[in-house]
Amino acid sequence: MKRIMLILIIAVAFSSCGKEETTQLSERELYNRGMELALDGKFKDAQDLFQESLDMNPLYWPAEGSVRITNRVLSGQMAEKAALHMFRGIEYGNNRDQHRKVLELKEAIALSPDSALAYNERGVAYYKMNMLVQAIADRNRAIMLEPTYAAPYYNKAVACEQAGRMWEAVDAYKGFIKNAPP
Repeated sequence: MKRIMLILIIAVAFSSCGKEETTQLSERELYNRGMELALDGKFKDAQDLFQESLDMNPLYWPAEGSVRITNRVLSGQMAEKAALHMFRGIEYGNNRDQHRKVLELKEAIALSPDSALAYNERGVAYYKMNMLVQAIADRNRAIMLEPTYAAPYYNKAVACEQAGRMWEAVDAYKGFIKNAPP
């Protein structure tokens, strides 16, 4: 019996030799690999992985926001240093450290004060810290800076709902519907 098991193990090992692995990464795995590259300042390579993640699932918001950031850097609309602070902040948020996320995003905003993306992300952290007034204010700033960016509308609506500001929530949801991809 031991000999049969040994033969089967060897056969399985040899059968996989020389075969190319065809495992497809999930959207989350692609996003995580993209984050590693972005945190190393490799924005073009990161963008490719974020876009691949988004191609798999067009509604995967973490990849959508990250593509926006890398697009801004690669087009010269955002300083690399500001983007690095943004990606560090996002990573802190992904690891549930909202306080450090806010600190990084404050640095990003200081370097790139016209970044709707940074205000929206900081608003995410404020929301998770139950600092709803600050969360709504950051979303308002993001909407003012980039009125066609859908994510801040949705995030504002959720924060307004939580704060009991229902009419503002309804208006924000309308903005989201108007600006969201089909």
